[in-house]
Amino acid sequence: MKDFVIVEGKRVFVRPGKGIVPICKIVRDLDAANYQGYISVEWEKMWHPQLEDPDIIIPLYIDYMKMCLITS
Repeated sequence: MKDFVIVEGKRVFVRPGKGIVPICKIVRDLDAANYQGYISVEWEKMWHPQLEDPDIIIPLYIDYMKMCLITS
């Protein structure tokens, strides 16, 4: 899972909740379906060197997804 916006016809990856991907809805729907598996978070700094360090972003994704469940 990754969040992004469209700029000049291209995807620009952004922090969770700042883009067009309905992450909270997806997480809530998975929870409502009693999904017990994993969610893959992608932050492809190798191919997009301008992205922030994954050590910063991955914990933000975890916190954001937890917040989605708490506020459901």
